[in-house]
Amino acid sequence: LVHAAAVANSFLVTATTPDGTGVFLVDAEASGLQIREQKLSDGDAVGLVAGGASFSEADLRPTVTSSFGNGNAGTLEAHNLTVEAKVVRPAGYGADAKAFAAGLGGIGIAGALAEATDSPDVEASVGSGMDINNSGSVTVKADSTTRAVAKSAGIAGGLAGVGVTITDANAEGSTKAHL
Repeated sequence: LVHAAAVANSFLVTATTPDGTGVFLVDAEASGLQIREQKLSDGDAVGLVAGGASFSEADLRPTVTSSFGNGNAGTLEAHNLTVEAKVVRPAGYGADAKAFAAGLGGIGIAGALAEATDSPDVEASVGSGMDINNSGSVTVKADSTTRAVAKSAGIAGGLAGVGVTITDANAEGSTKAHL
């Protein structure tokens, strides 16, 4: 069983440039964290009555929040405002769970369970009631990807063999950007 939760936050309440020509970036990013979670398990048994069992769970839940202001408090006087929240990861990274079980004998019993969940919560926001005196653009952006892979396999053999494999992969979470 492996659980991982990466947290990245940024928050800015009030900002002003002397001449209103500055550029403000409020940025929270979960990257370079090697957000990859892989759990492998193996259960094998051999004998007159043999049973093998394997359970594997990978649970990945990063939280990334970037916000400018909170509620009715805060001002900005500048040229551009960008508020970004994102989960950035290399291709193939996410939650991976793999399980294998074998039972070989006079009576063979095997069972394997693999569960993978990748559920990032990503939010970029500008607080309601914020006073933004901006001569350029306002950008509010949230970006995220999910990847969950679960694989299970088993073999049971002998005069009598019983085997069960179960897999469950969930790629979920939320990605929100709002003013």
